[in-house]
Amino acid sequence: MVIELYPIELGHNKLDSKTKKLQTTSNNDNINSIDWSEKLMKLKDFIEEYMIPSSKDNDSTNTESLKVTYLAQHGLIEQLPSLLNDFKFPLFLQTTGDAKVHETEEERISPHIWLGTGNTITPLHFDSYDNFLTQIVGYKYVRLYPQNQISNLYLKKDEGDKNNLVKNSKTAQNNISFVDFEDTDFEKYPLLNIANQHYTEFILAPGVILFIPSGYFHHVRSLSTSLSLSFCFIKK
Repeated sequence: MVIELYPIELGHNKLDSKTKKLQTTSNNDNINSIDWSEKLMKLKDFIEEYMIPSSKDNDSTNTESLKVTYLAQHGLIEQLPSLLNDFKFPLFLQTTGDAKVHETEEERISPHIWLGTGNTITPLHFDSYDNFLTQIVGYKYVRLYPQNQISNLYLKKDEGDKNNLVKNSKTAQNNISFVDFEDTDFEKYPLLNIANQHYTEFILAPGVILFIPSGYFHHVRSLSTSLSLSFCFIKK
């Protein structure tokens, strides 16, 4: 019997925040060494060790980093296709009736699952495809910045240089910022004072679908134990 293992993100402290600045100053630590990692786990262990305790927490927005776990943007439906029986594609995305994993030359709709505890964070980034983010269980905070703010968002230069955050990157490879947009060190990142005049924010509740256009920057944090589906859509 083959035992399926799933990539689970542990911790959320990759982001460079004002609070972390105070912590690292007092501890003489480096921001990139603070606890964030990825671990292969059985789905059963992930749910029993992390998801169930999180679901019993009345205020999981303050879940400490070591207890934050996330099965993020994972193709769980491809591994467990029986999940297709549990939902239908939104009517405005359906082209063939009931839900299917579409992979054609003309159209790609690939549903991905986001399953995690409270206080999971997806750093600010943009995608090269349209995304219909659908909230199934729990609540999420989403902040959107328009494309014209790219020069003010301090996008990361590349994966190989963990200490070099640069602005004005215009390639899909450099599409992410590890600045904490909810706890910002404005002395270090002053241009965010400009960007913050232009963002829009939402609270996603169960049953709500948020359309995130291709190229639009978005920062997402779960406010409770959460399950979301993202329908990534490319129309040629």
